[in-house]
Amino acid sequence: MASRLISSFGHPFFAGHFQGGSYSLYKYWTDFFQNQIITIPDDVTVITCYNNYDNAILAQQLTKNKCQFIASTHKGAWSNPLKIKLILDGLTKANTDTVIISDANDVLFTGSPIIIPETTIYNATKNNYPMEKIEEEHDTPSQFRYFNAGLCIGNKEYLIKLYTYAAEIANTIHNPQESEQLIIRNALKKYPVDVDYEGKYFQTFSCTHVERRSENEFSVV
Repeated sequence: MASRLISSFGHPFFAGHFQGGSYSLYKYWTDFFQNQIITIPDDVTVITCYNNYDNAILAQQLTKNKCQFIASTHKGAWSNPLKIKLILDGLTKANTDTVIISDANDVLFTGSPIIIPETTIYNATKNNYPMEKIEEEHDTPSQFRYFNAGLCIGNKEYLIKLYTYAAEIANTIHNPQESEQLIIRNALKKYPVDVDYEGKYFQTFSCTHVERRSENEFSVV
C-alpha cells in the first residue's frame, strides 16, 4: 500500500508549500509528489510566475503531467513584489471562475483531488512573515495560524480586485524585506479572505516535522 501524507487535522491536502528552505528537508515526500499523477479540473486555472524555468518545480510538474497552466515570466533580476503584477497578468488571462494561485519554486501538487471552496482561501503557516502586526490576533485551531500568500484557491474576479489593489498600494508600504506577502496582507484590510488553518487544501512545511499515524499514513505537524 502506498504511503499517504495528511495534514495535522487528517485532511489529504492537494498542494504542499516547501517554503523557507524546507524543500531539501523533505526529499522523500517531494520525490513522492513528483511521481504522482496530477490532474487539474477543467473549471480551474492554475496561475504561477517565475524568472527561471529550471527552478520552477511546479511548472515542471504540471508540464510533465500535461496540465494546462498560466505562467507569467520575468527576465532579469527578481524581487518578490514582482509577483503581484505577474499574478495579476495571469488572472486577467484566466477563463475560469475558479483559479489557483501558486508560487513556482517551492510548491508541488500532491495528487489528491482538488476541492473547490465556496470562498477564496489562502495557505496557513506557522511563520508570521514578515513579523509585522497587521491582522488582528484571533484564536485558530492549530499552530498554522498565520496567512501565507504562496498558495490560494478562489474566485478569479475577487482576486483580480485584491491584486489590483495590492499593486496600487505597493509603493506606499515600508517593505525592507521586499516581501509581496507584506503587501498582500495590507491589501486584505480592504479585500479579506479565508485562511486554511486546518489544512483542508494546502500544507506548509516550514518549521514542521512528519509523524507516523499508522503503517502507511503520516501527518505533518
